Amino acid sequence: HVDHAVVLMGIEHVGLGSDFTRQLVRALNWVEPPDALLPEGMKTDAAIEDLAGPEDFPNLVAALRRRGYEDDRLRALLGGNLMRLFRRALPEG
Repeated sequence: HVDHAVVLMGIEHVGLGSDFTRQLVRALNWVEPPDALLPEGMKTDAAIEDLAGPEDFPNLVAALRRRGYEDDRLRALLGGNLMRLFRRALPEG
């Protein structure tokens, strides 16, 4: 998916993020999350194999490196592009 997005939009327009749904549900002690929190049919324990939460981010970085993302391109995907957007879109301070 990352490769496809990079091909379609260019590396400077792709950024990765996480919603940490499972962690939010635990932190807020929700037994059942509100319908607005999850897409229909999604469960709070849904996760990509080996990428269940922030503790697995090293697996994501390793997978991106195996696909050829290094240095500036890797930094762009893992936060640089989003930080550039935030700096442009949000007021200073």
